[in-house]
Amino acid sequence: MELSEVKTSIDGLTIGMFVSRLDRPWIKTPFSLQGVKIETKEDIDKLRSYCSYVYVDVEKGTAPNPRYWILSSKPNTAATMFDPEQQKSKPAPKDNEYTKLRKTTYQVTSNMNDEIKSAKEACDKMGEGFSDLLGDLSKGRDIDLEAVTSGITDMVDSIVRNPSALSWIVHLKKHDEYTYSRALGTSVWCATFGRHLGLEKNTITELALGGLLLDIGKTKIPRELIYKLGLLDDDEEKQIHSHVDLGIKILARASANSPFAKLPLNVLQM
Repeated sequence: MELSEVKTSIDGLTIGMFVSRLDRPWIKTPFSLQGVKIETKEDIDKLRSYCSYVYVDVEKGTAPNPRYWILSSKPNTAATMFDPEQQKSKPAPKDNEYTKLRKTTYQVTSNMNDEIKSAKEACDKMGEGFSDLLGDLSKGRDIDLEAVTSGITDMVDSIVRNPSALSWIVHLKKHDEYTYSRALGTSVWCATFGRHLGLEKNTITELALGGLLLDIGKTKIPRELIYKLGLLDDDEEKQIHSHVDLGIKILARASANSPFAKLPLNVLQM
């Protein structure tokens, strides 16, 4: 599956999406081999009558809500597992769900004073990479995923050794430029919580990368709208909400064009 495509349940389809593949051969359906542009509710109903899930091209149309994405081909892995309404009806698990997530238990292997220097270097490296990323986007260029991922790796290494050092540095930077400090802080908290849960290191890295890039679509929203005080009208609110779809498109395109770093689908879902 190409990164520009996401696998989604039929429940996740809306008008404006482009269906690039089906869960069965096109020849067994009445649809065009070139794909289906969803223009009416009837188009969705017609797809529902033939398919359980489809692949949506996020470059050619709107991206599905990530809660409907299907990230596994295993049986019974329905996209509705991400649906909060269905989650409400499920009984509470008997075992602690966080215990089930744990893959390892991390020990603090460096003291606070020793780790501060490495944490600051990792923080500065990640900050420079993120600033370059914002600069590239402002100039209409694709982002350098390799550079961003490199900074994330150093940051996760520091958090695995001692999570307190980077948390302290982020606290000191909280008065810096808002977009930078928010992205950096989100990334650090994601990685720190992943360590707390005992997730594997590669999973923590994905969490940190997703946290850093969560609001990247806002770079395509007018600055005066992002920082507007007071209530937004309907059109402004719709424009603000579009940053999620814009972010998915930016990251899918960057990953498709990168010869080195390919963005994991889990990160794109975040």
